[in-house]
Amino acid sequence: MKLRGHHLICFQFFRGEGYSKIFVENAKKIAEYWEKNPAETVNHADDICGFCPFLRNGKCSKYEDIEKNDELALKLLGLNVGDKVRKGFVKKQLPKILNEWKEKACKNCEWKKLCVLEYKNITSNG
Repeated sequence: MKLRGHHLICFQFFRGEGYSKIFVENAKKIAEYWEKNPAETVNHADDICGFCPFLRNGKCSKYEDIEKNDELALKLLGLNVGDKVRKGFVKKQLPKILNEWKEKACKNCEWKKLCVLEYKNITSNG
């Protein structure tokens, strides 16, 4: 399984919502898989993007800064493209990186409202 940088962080907040039924079904399968297996980091469309209605010619047509967010996520997590990473590793890192992530990556995200309550839990437990 392959995950791009920002999905490593954002997918920690996945709660069964998405762009379409097929997108959500795919995301649930990925979530189950990632609970037990490592994902390979990539800097392009990944296994989640494959069912996104905004994927055009291998690129995100909705978010201009997606590549910047991918780079930021990898930097904050201390990872490189091609690394294998477990979900638990990312979850452990969240308390340390979440404030910078929110400040730089979440400002214009349409999914932010789904994460806000979880942010408080993560930062208070970290």
